[in-house]
Amino acid sequence: MSFKRMIRRMSFKRMIRRMSFSGSL
Repeated sequence: MSFKRMIRRMSFKRMIRRMSFSGSL
């Protein structure tokens, strides 16, 4: 369960990073 939760958190962080990158560009 912890592993699944970690992956979900990683995916969320990745999505935010992509949004930030797009906004910066």
